[in-house]
Amino acid sequence: MLKYSTNFHLDSMEGLWKKQKMYQLLEGVNALVEALQQAKDENQSLRQQIVLLKAEAEAKNSEITTLYDEIAAKERELESVVDKIQNALGR
Repeated sequence: MLKYSTNFHLDSMEGLWKKQKMYQLLEGVNALVEALQQAKDENQSLRQQIVLLKAEAEAKNSEITTLYDEIAAKERELESVVDKIQNALGR
């Protein structure tokens, strides 16, 4: 009779050990799922930042192009003034 009682106790211990291991495994899986979600959230945030930075860069590039156009127009005006001065002095 003691033999059966001991086996039952060992079976209970083994069942408890399996439950503990299963619980630990589930905790690990939950931690991994949480870490994955955090990584996804961070990636989404970074993607949004990239979109904003690209828009800012495009705006700055447009501003730079406009400034170059203005400089070119001023240079043409100056060349015209210099030509007029040279023509006036040459007469």
